[in-house]
Amino acid sequence: MDEATDVTHHEQAAIIVRYVDKDMTIQERLIWVTAVENTTAENLLQTLLGALKMVEIDTSKIVSQCYDGAANMSGGISGVQSRLKEIQPSAIYMHCFGHCLNLVIADAMAEVQSTRNFFGSVQSIYNFIESSPHRHAILESVMKRLLTDKWTCRAEAVNSIVENLQSILQALEEITERTTRPRVMAEAQALLKNISTFEFVLHMVALQPMLNKCKIVSNFLQSEDLDLVTALETVASLKENLLQMRSDEEASAIFSRAKTLCDGLCIDADIPRRPRKEEWKVRSYFQVIDKAVADIDRRFNQEATDIIRTCGKILRKEKPSDDEFNKIAAQFDVPPAELKTEFELYATDEGISQANISLPGLLKHLQTSGRDNVYKCLAKVLIGFASMPVTSSSAERAFSKMGIIKSKLRSTMTQTRFISLMLLSVERELVSTMDTDEVLKLFCEKTHRRLDFGF
Repeated sequence: MDEATDVTHHEQAAIIVRYVDKDMTIQERLIWVTAVENTTAENLLQTLLGALKMVEIDTSKIVSQCYDGAANMSGGISGVQSRLKEIQPSAIYMHCFGHCLNLVIADAMAEVQSTRNFFGSVQSIYNFIESSPHRHAILESVMKRLLTDKWTCRAEAVNSIVENLQSILQALEEITERTTRPRVMAEAQALLKNISTFEFVLHMVALQPMLNKCKIVSNFLQSEDLDLVTALETVASLKENLLQMRSDEEASAIFSRAKTLCDGLCIDADIPRRPRKEEWKVRSYFQVIDKAVADIDRRFNQEATDIIRTCGKILRKEKPSDDEFNKIAAQFDVPPAELKTEFELYATDEGISQANISLPGLLKHLQTSGRDNVYKCLAKVLIGFASMPVTSSSAERAFSKMGIIKSKLRSTMTQTRFISLMLLSVERELVSTMDTDEVLKLFCEKTHRRLDFGF
């Protein structure tokens, strides 16, 4: 569940359900969109319960809930998640993994003053260039002469600067020479002075690989059929990679690459503002990595972590402890003794490969081989676990359609029409499988119509 404001300034709530269908495929579906008068936890809870009742989903079947970190949703005392737990205690709260990673990145980048200054300069460059068509045209003209990629606001901020730094420097120089407006000249000169430094280039070279790795993981975490075991393993891999970057050798290599880049751009790398190598390594580079690693440990150590690790052991055919069996059996409402017995059979089943089998793959294999009737408790646990959401990004993707459907030119449409169009647009895959003749027949039978549709 997530909320967003539409073009008429009304708060809209989108509700997504995640489940495993009869073909053992993980699905995430938009079931309802509704306008909410206020975003208090109690009101949002009643909205959620009303939507579930409308589509006949029994709250006793809920195994997990996932929201972003907003207090009204995630609050442990009076948030939606805690209120829903009062109704269904097994509804484990998951803080959206994608949101957690974004917070890790934001907090790490804000940890050091010099890093904050770097991103302030990046934002200033973008605002200055894109706020004027004339300045944007100068930058495009320079890029055409240099045969470089075109600047776009969709590109990642640091990647854009790395790819287009030479063009940006030349564009700022041209703007300074050609403009007759004192304020524009002063802004261009100030930006040119800020980015024509070894310190700026050093931060750019150091942060780009770090941010790109985080971006890859962030995009992966938004996959609809991603399971929690794979998600947690991917985050752990990112953490390990960041720790590998925290070395004297890597810091020296970054320092050398920055010096080479400065030489190529005719930027003086020996100016007084140049930070000493050791000081930069300890107080900036290492500090950012340490903050990111510490936040990964803190933010991804959630209520469901033990269950995720236990299910990971099951997938790898590693025997969980008795306490782990008991906890996971209680969560998914199966007898612990039967679950343990089925696991012992499953662990020695040569028909199920142990080599890095994924949760979606295992579910499919259990069904196609008929083993879901042999390992009934185990299958129920795996289905329940696969139904636990990793992120709330499906709700955010649904809202991406909102601006298209309810635009400034169509802002007066009724809420009923808006909901219908949202459901049809977001779930177009399901719509494409519908029998249009049957839909038309139901439409004709709904009320008497003068026009004869042939039904």
